[in-house]
Amino acid sequence: MEKLKRGIGAIVVIIGITTLVLVTVLGLFVQKRREALPTGLQTAKQKQSTTPTAIQIKPADATDTKLDKDFSDIDASMNAINVEGASIDAGLNDQMGDLSE
Repeated sequence: MEKLKRGIGAIVVIIGITTLVLVTVLGLFVQKRREALPTGLQTAKQKQSTTPTAIQIKPADATDTKLDKDFSDIDASMNAINVEGASIDAGLNDQMGDLSE
């Protein structure tokens, strides 16, 4: 029985050492391969960031009438936001009535 325990222990130690050696060799191989790649290729897997392109405005698009309409649309949107904000404030400031009546 004791010989069996020694045999199993030796096998476990050998498997552990072999695993450590293989992981170390694999790590060194991957590291050497990364060092050999040019810098541009190392980041090839990263998502390329796209910069937004500038909006081209034609002179015909910037007339006073169109600008006035855009400004009035913006004002209407801002007024709607203010009305919603006032409603929210009013809802938050509600007082609980007397429920005993």
